[in-house]
Amino acid sequence: MKELVFDNIIFIYKKINCQRKLMILGIGVDICSKKRIDNILKKLDHHFSRQILTDVEMKQGIASTDFSKYLALRFSFKEAFYKAANYSNQKLLGWKDISLLDFHNGEFKVNLSEKAEIIMKKKVPLGKKLNINVSVGDTDTLVISKVIVSYYSSI
Repeated sequence: MKELVFDNIIFIYKKINCQRKLMILGIGVDICSKKRIDNILKKLDHHFSRQILTDVEMKQGIASTDFSKYLALRFSFKEAFYKAANYSNQKLLGWKDISLLDFHNGEFKVNLSEKAEIIMKKKVPLGKKLNINVSVGDTDTLVISKVIVSYYSSI
């Protein structure tokens, strides 16, 4: 077993039948204040959330017990994703081109729009598979998101 430590994340490789070679394209981290999101929602009502969230995210957010926490987490995730993807040109790739959806058992599912998939595939060598890992957490006042964008192939 081989263990690699990279930015406080431990990757453990075992020799099974095939070994994956992982290449990290970028790591993004973002911290967002829930109070900041509350203030924006009070000032702009749901105009801000409509700019940030996809239709599916909006439906899940409205059904959640704490909408401002839900919105803060998605905002933080999207900021972290753009940092990890080294992508700052918001004219081509916007807030609604990536979504973080609630899955089951507290897991999340990352969805890319068709436009985002095309842009991200340009960053990945031919024959390799794009991988997006997400870790989120929160306290009473803050949410934090960490995104690792990588690609891999089986040997």
